[in-house]
Amino acid sequence: GQDPSTGLVYTSEPSVESAFNEGTARLDYTISNSQRLFARSFIQEFSYPNSPVKGNMIASNAASPAAIGKYYNEVISHTWLPSAQFVNVATAAWISNIVSSGNQIYTNTGQPFCLSTYINVADPPGCYTEGFSVNNSFSGPWHEPNTDARDTWWFSDHITSTMGKHLLSAGVDFAHQWDNTTTDYAGQMQVNFSGYATGFPLADFLLGDVNSIAQGAYENSPMKGWQL
Repeated sequence: GQDPSTGLVYTSEPSVESAFNEGTARLDYTISNSQRLFARSFIQEFSYPNSPVKGNMIASNAASPAAIGKYYNEVISHTWLPSAQFVNVATAAWISNIVSSGNQIYTNTGQPFCLSTYINVADPPGCYTEGFSVNNSFSGPWHEPNTDARDTWWFSDHITSTMGKHLLSAGVDFAHQWDNTTTDYAGQMQVNFSGYATGFPLADFLLGDVNSIAQGAYENSPMKGWQL
């Protein structure tokens, strides 16, 4: 709404309906009196949809970026008791966590908002806004696409043995981890209209007189490691 005393317009975040799903499954199987096997699957999924208002950049700026998250935790384990005094447990697991986010701005005709429509620049694919600003007036969202993914493969083998009054335990944990972040930052342009041409930032925006443009390369930063 608008404040009658100042003329300022306040825009709230559009409403959206998010979804959260979770599931767990487990299977236990007794192979023999001395061996047991179990498998377990745990899955989570989260979805927060995009909430753009066509032709209203300010409302889209107030909105949170759309996000999709998926988490998987899968385990299989074998327990072996060759004697009453000795236990061996071997476990293998895979864990994956992937989160993607980003919003796009649309014109009142439903087309993606592209800076090349208003100023003489070449838009990267997608026409996502990143730090678009008009001094003392309004700004666009930093909602460029981002994806964070992490996978972990895990194996452990533990033994426990009873020797008289003593309990001995030994084992090994071995893991391989992989992580990667991909983002359009800073490949999408950061554009500023300061008012240097006319003295009024909004007038510079309407005339297409840009004060500054900053742009870099997309980010792709894979990492991997071993843990023992």
